Amino acid sequence: MEMEYHTYGGMIIAELICPAHCIRDTQDILDLMATVSYCRDAAGIMIKGPHLPEDFFDLHTGLAGELL
Repeated sequence: MEMEYHTYGGMIIAELICPAHCIRDTQDILDLMATVSYCRDAAGIMIKGPHLPEDFFDLHTGLAGELL
């Protein structure tokens, strides 16, 4: 996964740049969090809707709660 880093108010924010549905499960989110924290000490991550699986938006699946 490719990342772009931005600075807002002195904080580093990572922006995920990848094809649609590149986040598939909880492990992908954990890997992403570890990478941006370790590599650039980012305070947050921007993930756009198209990067998430379609099940994320169906609250009955529980995936949104699990990933967040």
